[in-house]
Amino acid sequence: MSDDQTPELATAVQRLSFMPISERLRRQKDLGELLVIAHAAVKAEAGHDVAVLIQEKDGTAMAHHEAGRLTRIMGAGRLRVWDTTTILRRAARSDSLPDRTAMKAVYEQMRGLDLALPPIAETGLLDDRLWKSGNKTP
Repeated sequence: MSDDQTPELATAVQRLSFMPISERLRRQKDLGELLVIAHAAVKAEAGHDVAVLIQEKDGTAMAHHEAGRLTRIMGAGRLRVWDTTTILRRAARSDSLPDRTAMKAVYEQMRGLDLALPPIAETGLLDDRLWKSGNKTP
């Protein structure tokens, strides 16, 4: 998506960062997360359903806040916020992640590449309720 300063994108960036887009674009810290959320908000406000994948803690919180705001706007689409844990939870007991051993191996490999991932013990990805047969993947 283009980061051209459209009025809609500028409004979203201003709302999310409390500063004009021209100023915010000069600050690189967390700029990627901000622009992903701003673009998603613009699309959702136009009536589209959008999903964003964000792992960074502050960005995830911002995206959830924006998703809540959008639920109160008549005619807006839905903004879904996913993170790595959400995706892995949905993949539990699939052919790709059939058991806890496979989950732990994949997660530890991913964690080696992404310092934002918490230790697997803090994620619920090894919890009994996720791995009980008969339970639907949350």
